[in-house]
Amino acid sequence: MVWLWRGIHGFMVMREEQTIVRWLDEAIRVEEVGGKAAHLSVLLRKGLPAVPGFVVTTYALDLFLEACGLPLPSLLSGCGDPDSLAERSEAIRARMCATPLPEAIVTAVEGAIERAGFEETPVAVRSSGILEDAAATSFAGQYDTLLGVTGKGAILRAIRRCWRSLFSVRALTYHANLEEKRREEGYHPSPFRMAVLVQRMIPATVSGILFTANPKTGNRSEMLIDAVAGLGDRLVSGRVRPRSYRIRRGRFGRLHPLPLEANGTDSGEEAEELLQARDLEALGRLGLRIERIFEVPQDIEWCLSAGRFHLLQARPITSLLSPPATQEAAVIWTRRFSGERWTQPVSPLGWSVMQRILHHFTHFPRTSERFLKGTMPTRIVGGHIYFNITILVRLLVKFPGSFLPEFLLELLPASERKRLEGRRFLFPPIPFLWSMFVDACREGMWGRFDWNILANDRHWEAFIPEFEARLSAIEAAFAQAPDARSCLGHLEATHALALDYIRIHLMSLAYSNLFYQGLGFLLRRWVRERQDERRAMLVSGLPGNMTVEMNKELWRLSRMAAASPGLRELFRTTRPERIPPHLASVSPEFVEALDRFLERFGHRSHASWEIFAPRWREDPSFVLAIIQEYLNLEVEGEWFPSGAGKQREGTAPIDPIAREREMRLQREEVTRSIEAEIARLPMERLFPLRTWIFRRVLGYAQRYMATRENQRFYFDKLVFLKKHLLQAILEELAARDLLEDSRAGSFLALQEVSDLLEGRLEPREAARRIAARRAEYERDRRREAPVFLLDDVPLHEPPEGAKATLMGLGVSPGRFTGRVKILFDPSEARRLTAGEILVTRATDPGWTPIFLKIGGIVMELGSLLSHGAVVAREYRLPAVVNVPGATTRLRDGQLITIDGSSGSIFLHS
Repeated sequence: MVWLWRGIHGFMVMREEQTIVRWLDEAIRVEEVGGKAAHLSVLLRKGLPAVPGFVVTTYALDLFLEACGLPLPSLLSGCGDPDSLAERSEAIRARMCATPLPEAIVTAVEGAIERAGFEETPVAVRSSGILEDAAATSFAGQYDTLLGVTGKGAILRAIRRCWRSLFSVRALTYHANLEEKRREEGYHPSPFRMAVLVQRMIPATVSGILFTANPKTGNRSEMLIDAVAGLGDRLVSGRVRPRSYRIRRGRFGRLHPLPLEANGTDSGEEAEELLQARDLEALGRLGLRIERIFEVPQDIEWCLSAGRFHLLQARPITSLLSPPATQEAAVIWTRRFSGERWTQPVSPLGWSVMQRILHHFTHFPRTSERFLKGTMPTRIVGGHIYFNITILVRLLVKFPGSFLPEFLLELLPASERKRLEGRRFLFPPIPFLWSMFVDACREGMWGRFDWNILANDRHWEAFIPEFEARLSAIEAAFAQAPDARSCLGHLEATHALALDYIRIHLMSLAYSNLFYQGLGFLLRRWVRERQDERRAMLVSGLPGNMTVEMNKELWRLSRMAAASPGLRELFRTTRPERIPPHLASVSPEFVEALDRFLERFGHRSHASWEIFAPRWREDPSFVLAIIQEYLNLEVEGEWFPSGAGKQREGTAPIDPIAREREMRLQREEVTRSIEAEIARLPMERLFPLRTWIFRRVLGYAQRYMATRENQRFYFDKLVFLKKHLLQAILEELAARDLLEDSRAGSFLALQEVSDLLEGRLEPREAARRIAARRAEYERDRRREAPVFLLDDVPLHEPPEGAKATLMGLGVSPGRFTGRVKILFDPSEARRLTAGEILVTRATDPGWTPIFLKIGGIVMELGSLLSHGAVVAREYRLPAVVNVPGATTRLRDGQLITIDGSSGSIFLHS
């Protein structure tokens, strides 16, 4: 029986040793040996030159933590608390340092060292975490790696050190952030365990990294290689500049090394190439084999020794961008239109309401499926709305000598504009046109647009009374039936009204752009100089602009406050949000005037299409801040009209009433001067056809310019009513304990709100979705969103122009020199000093009162006929839009000169 007991005991010890130690040439699981070791095991068993060795498994770590009295679940509780993280990490690591390794671990590891012949051989001891080297989480640089370790005792100490690095502050922080993200996305907690890899050291002459796809662009047709002399730890740590190479993948598996990258290498390595052409091809072929094995692009660590490559690590490239398409084949997404209407990340509820309206007019389902990769007309990326502009690009028509529509070119990246402008002939593909025609017929889309180019503005004027009447009817129905289910019905009524509004508005936008561009075409043919500058003057100072009327009323309120010593003192000493409770006691007349203003204009906001953006009637502090700023202004210097040959500096006068009068006189003068120039053209006095054409085109350009601006005033009323209805629904859900609070409901889509109301969505599931989206919203607010996407890939184009000059699109002529003030929200207006140049991402009607105070404006987004451009021309403010990265490349207080004619921004030293 003794021999039987010894046999059973020996088998159990051997089995435990096998569980504690596994060999890389065995079939091993990630849960047992971690990602790094598992990948190397696959390569070794496939016959690739991975460095052999053994792995101390995750089971061994469990044994050690048990010996330390540190059960893993209790170790991780509270790791998300940054205040206690450092203290917790230090306590865990101290316990691990003080506890002897269990005898079973020591025996198993020493046996493996002897079997591998590592007693006197330098080895590398490296971590291999369960989540390490995964596609989404590399844990790169979080754990320790020790090189050149020699002897049993040193190897055991290195293994303990790797385990201790699992609980370093940086690793715990990384894991806590990962867990937060997984919880937000609805996943279970991730495993937090580590194995340790022990391999023979390779005497490397060259080491490096091979990416089998370009990690910066997502391009799968090229490989990137970074190489350094000697060991690769200098490269991974960033202590040296590597020598970089590219390999282009050709047809039929051919590889083509490309010239050396410009980043060079350390001066000591410049005398000779680290890798020859044959080395690059051999390394590229290894990369292709590894990519085929794992079926995804790989990030591979390698070294070269005695003319032979050795593989040290292979993992998927984390966060690899989607492969870029060529611009002609890619779907182009732009934020240049939407960025003016949604200046911050959108709320899911608000967008679900607005998207339904937009897609009614822009979605051609079969055409999208066949020609646009199945994409929708709009999408959300990083909380921001992007419009699919490709469908309009595919519809472009151009003949030799003709021009492309400016308003469309303004929405495109510069490289795409150059490509289109360089083509002498453009015509939509016949299959594409036919598909759109069939879609339009099947979906009944012809009747969704007001096609009459000569009467669209009159149709709008006739629609205004109907719009107001239907809006009032919905408000009355809401007052009678304010319950949630009734409000869903009222929302449907607002949706029908919005469709009738957009039916006219979309074509008003198109016609205003066409006539404005047509006006420019006539001036370039018939007028000798300053065509673009004079075109802007021809459509400025027009009567009836509701935005200008609003700013005039604000100015009158400020003059009323200026005439009252009590109001002047109140505005001088009190923050805007604290002013309202004191107004009635100081000046009841001012309160009445302010109430009249808010009754007429209180539905406006700085983000007009975002339903949940605060409106002035809800929060008048923004209006009071503007009045406060007007009171603080001191007019200095003299204002020279644009084109007078002088440069404005310092501050500018702000009286909008005087400005409007001067702009009207100037417009009339410019009109007469242009007609006089046209009259001098050959045969014009005998047959004044050109004059007749000019007057007709100018008339339509002016009418549509006023129409498109005023339409937004009315649409804001409709959006405000939608907000009231949605708030009533959310308040009822909160009162029934289906929502934590009414504000949380803005993170649900409209269908989800309806499902929650009807019991089809569990409150717990709704709360989970809200928490995830709220966290994502906060992250999106801190991110810089790209203006363009090609398919899924951000397109970052360098700014056009000279090194010392930023370039954009000049939309309001004139030149102004002043100091930069960067603002992201109009509520920051109090930071502005009169005569500064406003730099921001985009503007909406809520920004325009600030325009009375500034000397010029620079925006990252916009177009010739965007709202900010129109108002800038009204106020004679030089303006430049479409300046990439303006809010990050310029700084507060920087002295610049902007040229609103050429689009140039000059930076002063």
